Amino acid sequence: MLIIPAIDLKDAQHWVNEGARRLHLVDLNGAFAGTPIHKPVVEAIAKAQPELPIQIGGGIRSLETIEHYLDAGVSFVIIGTKAVQNPEFVEEACKKFAGHIIVGIDAINGVSSIVYTDIARDGLPVIASGGVTNLDDVRNLKGKPGILGAITGRAIYEGTLNLREAQLLLDDQGF
Repeated sequence: MLIIPAIDLKDAQHWVNEGARRLHLVDLNGAFAGTPIHKPVVEAIAKAQPELPIQIGGGIRSLETIEHYLDAGVSFVIIGTKAVQNPEFVEEACKKFAGHIIVGIDAINGVSSIVYTDIARDGLPVIASGGVTNLDDVRNLKGKPGILGAITGRAIYEGTLNLREAQLLLDDQGF
């Protein structure tokens, strides 16, 4: 299992130094605009951290955008809103960019009726997002079948979850 820090397009090197194995970038402006706004920043982070897998979400609405990010060195592209509005787009993206597409499901605010535990039971890997605030949350997720990792943002910035401690907890357990 991975603990994946969510960074708001800053502090990438800090999280690498803390032991991050993957970075989760969110282009919040892009999400609201419906098109990526921070492509140059994402490209710079990917170029500066070529050994670290990076996943990006926010404003991913076209195959051209996906291709651009993958060409820039991003490992995974997250489709959220477009996945709910147009599931056929996800199918097309998965065919064209096999192994590089992640579907983001808002499991807390309920934009989808899909339940992450159902997805995990169906054999699809799940990355939990939202609500991972401390080591107890990490321990609770660690034992769940199908859980690939957890994205955490606010907790690591506010200090209720120490990334290094969380990753060490999982490493000690063989994750």
